[in-house]
Amino acid sequence: MEYRELMYGFSDLKDLMIENYQIERGREFVKLYFTEQREWLFVHDYDDHKKQMYICNNVKDKKIRKGLSDRAQKLTREALKYSSPAQFLNSGFLLYGFFQS
Repeated sequence: MEYRELMYGFSDLKDLMIENYQIERGREFVKLYFTEQREWLFVHDYDDHKKQMYICNNVKDKKIRKGLSDRAQKLTREALKYSSPAQFLNSGFLLYGFFQS
């Protein structure tokens, strides 16, 4: 997967978090963090972990949440190829997430 595709997937997930939780920080200031819990894969607002949404409800069977953009789905499918999807996504976000501190 090309870095550009990763970047777009992360941007789409940021936009969805911003929209769902009405986050008032600009996209460039929103950081994402990913976790796995009981076969679910979640994305969190790094600064407020209570703001979270699932992106996959069965990691083993690769059941990706409906309603994600094509690019976010592609990013999630790529992550599910790895033994730790959350670790893959966290590492990728640090490289391609484009945020300011």
